[in-house]
Amino acid sequence: MKQLFLMAIIAILSGHVKSQNCEIYIPFEEGTELSFTSYNAKGKAIGEHRQTLISKTEEAGATVFVIRQENLSDKKAQPMDLKYRCEGDRFVIDMKSFLDQKQQETKDMQMDITFESIDIPFGAKPGTVLKDGNVIMKVVSDSPINISTKVYITNRKVEAIETVTTPAGTFECIKISQTITTDMGLMKMTVNSIDWLAKNVGSVKSETYNKQNKLMGSQILTSIKK
Repeated sequence: MKQLFLMAIIAILSGHVKSQNCEIYIPFEEGTELSFTSYNAKGKAIGEHRQTLISKTEEAGATVFVIRQENLSDKKAQPMDLKYRCEGDRFVIDMKSFLDQKQQETKDMQMDITFESIDIPFGAKPGTVLKDGNVIMKVVSDSPINISTKVYITNRKVEAIETVTTPAGTFECIKISQTITTDMGLMKMTVNSIDWLAKNVGSVKSETYNKQNKLMGSQILTSIKK
């Protein structure tokens, strides 16, 4: 579950909107399905998930996209709706949508959620330093116990432009490195990730490393259906 959660966070995708100077990192056509396979450090397949672009709307001068992510390896897992925006010359990833949405909707407790979304600017090239982001969810109650989930994405940088081949095809990708810290009170974990993102397609490949720079797991795009 930890790895799938991380893969969800680092799954930043791609596309192109002609009406704005924004290069998006998700599919552009509604109904497009992306299938992914996740692997452990030894290269053994440990899970599959699917992402489908379910809506594309215009809101307050921005194009808003909703991607539905489904865990195909766990039938009990609830789908997640991930939100993205093409806003001016930036592709924005809504950090709030990566939280446990079922927990956000719990009726018997009040949630206090703050977040700073991450983005990729138009024309990002090797050496470009990208904006950090975070999302913090706290349970508001009279209890003295502080229940919260905090996710910080820092040290974001465009490393290179590289060609990546997977079972889904060959893609020219922007390579981004970043640090992801998840703090759930009793559990805190920091990992480094590298993502390869293709315009008009999405996340093509990603790798996750621990603090000692040892590979923890990876993910690849295995198919595209339109």
